[in-house]
Amino acid sequence: MALKYIGRFGDGLLYTDGTVRVILSGPDERSQIGWHFSISCETRYPTWEEQKQARYELCPDEIYMVMVMPPKKEYVNVHPNCFHWHEAGPKFFDMATGKPKP
Repeated sequence: MALKYIGRFGDGLLYTDGTVRVILSGPDERSQIGWHFSISCETRYPTWEEQKQARYELCPDEIYMVMVMPPKKEYVNVHPNCFHWHEAGPKFFDMATGKPKP
């Protein structure tokens, strides 16, 4: 099954595939922090295969994508079944500390 484009969500682009919802960064967000997507399901975690599908269908193949686990004091969880993937590399992450650049 393929992700289906539903429409805009602010600057982002909304996709679904069954119970999976994906919000892909729009052009404004990409110009500031690079490629990013959030992926969620209402009643469960998205599977690895669903996350992999979103990454390879929606983001350029030549970039690296990572999930970031921040220090506890910076951890935020607005939706219990949502994961965030971010474009990696020196443009967006401090290579000495591993922290996302402001």
